[in-house]
Amino acid sequence: MKENNLKISHEIERLERENKEKDDQLAQIREIQITRGRTEDSLTNELNEINKQIAARDDEIRKLCNTVDTYNSQIQESADFIKEAESKNTHRPLNRFLMKVDSHSGSIRGVCFGGKYNSFWTLGDDKKLIQHSLPQLREITTIYTISPPNSFRLCNDADFACVCGSDRSFRVLDTLSGRNIAESSTHNDESMDCQWISKNQILTASKDRTMKIFDLSRNSVSNTISVFSGVNSICRTESPSVFAAGCSDYSIKLVDTRTQKMALKIEKVHGRQVTCVIPSPMKDIVYSLGMDGTICATNLKNPVPKMFSITHPKLEVKVPYHKFDISPDGGYLGVGSKNGKRSK
Repeated sequence: MKENNLKISHEIERLERENKEKDDQLAQIREIQITRGRTEDSLTNELNEINKQIAARDDEIRKLCNTVDTYNSQIQESADFIKEAESKNTHRPLNRFLMKVDSHSGSIRGVCFGGKYNSFWTLGDDKKLIQHSLPQLREITTIYTISPPNSFRLCNDADFACVCGSDRSFRVLDTLSGRNIAESSTHNDESMDCQWISKNQILTASKDRTMKIFDLSRNSVSNTISVFSGVNSICRTESPSVFAAGCSDYSIKLVDTRTQKMALKIEKVHGRQVTCVIPSPMKDIVYSLGMDGTICATNLKNPVPKMFSITHPKLEVKVPYHKFDISPDGGYLGVGSKNGKRSK
């Protein structure tokens, strides 16, 4: 009997050891399952993230394709416009005056081409800001300004125009509605010209020998830059922070809006006051209009000597308010004259 009990005890112990081993094996299997489950979850998350990235890239590719289609459409539109213009006129950029429009009852103070190649704007001292279609030369929009204007600039990032007035002010207008959005009278003399730094910042120039940065979102001037001579016109250059200024001392000055200092002075570009400066499409060349009745081209990388200058018997620049502009493709110059007509 004792032997049977002993055998039974040994058998129970053996079974218990086997059960423990089985439990350990089962625990290991469960741990492996848990680890594999975590790995599967991790791989699933990585796969989902990769799928999101692929979807985002596909979306970006679609947007880029749409942008390319838009640019191709604009290029085709520009090519069609140039082809139509050339069929009616000999297209020789910067050498001939091809067309004119009689849009204003007085002198034209500014000309700006629209960014879509199909229109341009003129501003007259009759207080009219007029949009004309190209190449039909049909009047599309007319906006009336409050004060006698000196110049204006269109914003490339929004449907805004900034108009500089002879009452020391400048005003921002919505070109779609004609509504006055903002205005400021911070200069001590006439506000002569302006440039859009961004859709929220405007750089203005004045006879008071200063340039000011106006913050549209805050409706206040953030910085004032001394230029040491009256400024009639300003334009962009290759550097986003550097602007060229056409001055009353016959020079062109480069002003850095970041350092708020004058970076370079190009002496005696014209024989009289510089009334307007505009950049080439690549912004490495500045075209300037002077009261000496000439249009000059200056390479900013090698400003001396001048590249060339041209004139025309009908181009009369009697006051420092006359402006001109270049088309986005660089093929046309629009120049305001003193008798209310516009040469092109």
